[in-house]
Amino acid sequence: MTDTIPHLWEFVGARIRKRRQALRLSQVELSRCLCLTRASVVNIECGRQRPSLDTLYQIAEILDIEIGTLMPTCKELYAMLIQPENKPK
Repeated sequence: MTDTIPHLWEFVGARIRKRRQALRLSQVELSRCLCLTRASVVNIECGRQRPSLDTLYQIAEILDIEIGTLMPTCKELYAMLIQPENKPK
């Protein structure tokens, strides 16, 4: 399957990782809350695994943020579309 928005899932994963780390929550702790393996959390944070919408809502709830916080802004999305080689930081 081809991505229509390059690096979108890497961007979402980076946001999840950043918030998780800010809360001093380990990948193991997050994985237990989600009933997933640690490997799944690692893969989600790296953009290799695409979580379902339900899982994204669970992640947002656990991280005490709105789900929209995990998504790119219009400006960030536009940057991904015109410069797909730029990975999220």
